[in-house]
Amino acid sequence: MSKRRVVLLCVLAFVLCALVVVVPYALRLQEGSTVGVEDSEQELTDVADSSVDEEELAPEPVVEELEEQEDVLPDAVSIEVPFISQAPNGEWNLPDFQDACEEASVLMAAAWLRGETVKPAPAQARQQIEELIAWQQTRGRYTLDLSTEDTNALLQDYTGYVDTEVRVVEVADDLRRELAKGNILILPMNGAVLPSPFYTAPGPERHMLVVSGYTADGGFVTQDPGTVTKGEDYVFAASDFVASIRDFPSGYHAPITRTDKLMIVVRPADSPVGGFE
Repeated sequence: MSKRRVVLLCVLAFVLCALVVVVPYALRLQEGSTVGVEDSEQELTDVADSSVDEEELAPEPVVEELEEQEDVLPDAVSIEVPFISQAPNGEWNLPDFQDACEEASVLMAAAWLRGETVKPAPAQARQQIEELIAWQQTRGRYTLDLSTEDTNALLQDYTGYVDTEVRVVEVADDLRRELAKGNILILPMNGAVLPSPFYTAPGPERHMLVVSGYTADGGFVTQDPGTVTKGEDYVFAASDFVASIRDFPSGYHAPITRTDKLMIVVRPADSPVGGFE
């Protein structure tokens, strides 16, 4: 065999060996590259999905409710309530009138619910008080003193109007918030603490009156039946007023053992309340 043929055969053998080694390696590299691209795309997809999930799970922004702005109150409120004295003719010596502050307060609220704005003449007011006392007596529920709960029940039963409720008073703004909504209030008071110049000393320990507004300087406008004429739109300073709020038990001057500060909230009727029983 010639030398040239031997060299040719050696070259061919080398090429064949190279093909056997290089080709499979190149194929493996190509497959690995493809798998890497697919994995990378999968990772991107996972990240995007994760981002969507986080957006879906993220808490919604907190929106302030209108109720949180309730403390922004008008500077003053005035609600027109026709005044009634518990002793329209000054008959303080008669028990029916001396202790008729609850009846007078209920009658004022009832007149307001009927849409009345003019106070009744003394004779008419006296008759209304007598009729309300008789209404209670025929039902076996009359006592000289009525607690806040019982006064609210009397108002509801006598008028048939039930959009009223008894609530606790903690601060002066509790009263102002209700008045700013257009509601009137009936409050139990310790008249011995409430600084009215018109009470006979030492003042009534068990008293009830209507609150119909407040002034720009914070005082409370009342319809106080504890005087013949001076209680109409009488203003008490806020600090004195709130300090004097105190419930008392129903009965005949029963001992007062608690100091609950309560109010009856009377909401305006959609239409004037009709005739009563």
